[in-house]
Amino acid sequence: ALKLSQEKADEAVADFDKALQIEPDHAATYEARGLALAAQEKWEEAKKSLSRAVELFPQASGALLQRGRISMLAGDHKQAG
Repeated sequence: ALKLSQEKADEAVADFDKALQIEPDHAATYEARGLALAAQEKWEEAKKSLSRAVELFPQASGALLQRGRISMLAGDHKQAG
């Protein structure tokens, strides 16, 4: 997460991927990974990561909100709603 805040999104994604190898069902890591992918404008990958966070933790309102925001940024207004 620190790397993401330092605008090193590619390194952040790599770190999140490593963390998910250790703990593959950690919703917060998927959410953070989705934000890092969005910073790289990898919209579809970001939405998939955020969707996985919601699958693992349905009460993850942050991941749900971010997925909608990313859909808007990607121009997918139907999915954003």
